[in-house]
Amino acid sequence: MAADPKGWTAVEAALAAKGLPLEPGEPTKRMPKGFEGEAGGPLEAAIKRTRWLVRRDLSGAEIGGPDLPGIIAGFVADAWPLMLFGWKALRESPSGSPQ
Repeated sequence: MAADPKGWTAVEAALAAKGLPLEPGEPTKRMPKGFEGEAGGPLEAAIKRTRWLVRRDLSGAEIGGPDLPGIIAGFVADAWPLMLFGWKALRESPSGSPQ
């Protein structure tokens, strides 16, 4: 997020446009080590997150209906920007491998 703030903002906007707000979780009390310089900035809330989840509620009829595979595929397509951002961050981690 700190390395690509515009990219992160685009992810949040894309999720919101699809009705997929990020689950808030319990934020850390202070900025993670190494990100103290982001305190008070526009990314503070995102950096202090402890999880990055999106979900869409399903009705019993949707769960038991024949359209469930399509509903799941649609959800994955809508959440795709978050997945791509995470995979990119892992590829570009300092160690060169997923952490």
